[in-house]
Amino acid sequence: TDVNGCFDITNESNFVNPPPIPDFTFNTVCFEESTSFTDQTTTAIGGGQVDTWSWNFDEPASASNTSTDQNPTHTFDQQGSFDVTLTVTDDNGCENFITQNVSVFSLPIVSLTANDVCLNISTTFNDLSSPTDGNLNDWNWDFGDNSSSNIQNPDHLYASDGEYIVTLSVTDDNTCFNQLSTTVTVFSLPIAQFEVDNSCLDINTSVTENSTEGNPFGNTISQWNWNWGDGNINNIQSPENAYTAIGTYVIGLTVTDDNGCSDNTTRNVTVTPIPIPDFTFNTVCFEESTSF
Repeated sequence: TDVNGCFDITNESNFVNPPPIPDFTFNTVCFEESTSFTDQTTTAIGGGQVDTWSWNFDEPASASNTSTDQNPTHTFDQQGSFDVTLTVTDDNGCENFITQNVSVFSLPIVSLTANDVCLNISTTFNDLSSPTDGNLNDWNWDFGDNSSSNIQNPDHLYASDGEYIVTLSVTDDNTCFNQLSTTVTVFSLPIAQFEVDNSCLDINTSVTENSTEGNPFGNTISQWNWNWGDGNINNIQSPENAYTAIGTYVIGLTVTDDNGCSDNTTRNVTVTPIPIPDFTFNTVCFEESTSF
């Protein structure tokens, strides 16, 4: 309208483009695994085609906190919940975003105990693991000798002495997995040995003790236990014993080292009567020979 009251009318149409409708899916993972994100954005009726994707993974301190891939993967630096945002832009310049909460499950905490043992004694393994998310439902023990067990608290008998690296792997009902390794020792046994000679009645019988330490995982022999077979016992390294009756006796020796490992052996000893000396002679005159 001008100052004279004259006016005119014109019409213009202005079309407003609808923005895209963002959406995405993802898999829930355990810590240290990669989360895969899949873009599920759709185009509104009359809208343009999406040509730009911008992801924010809610980890400001991470060097990989953002991505412009349509379907990225991301490994979170820690476990927990994260508000992940996808912003999409179409070829009309229209923008929209969506935020979803993404969880990363914690790994179970693995702990165990195992006792060092002597050869021929079973090692007892105790699982002390604890879950952080979910419940533990699977245990796998690798005993380091090509054998394994899926019992939570197993016993295992090693066939040979030595050091073994044992690994416990635990899994929870979120399928999160963790493991821990430790070393167990199976000590070598000492070797009990001694020598003894046949003896006479009422004369001290002595032994020669020559036991040896186990090799290579043995220790110093520190205990000797003797059983003379006649009711007498001793616990010194090289004892003596006087038998009071003739016969054959089984002498037993058990040696124990500083690891508590033992070995035993036996020897037979025959005890015979003491000979009774006697002789005869003739009585003679000087310068004659005496016959005995």
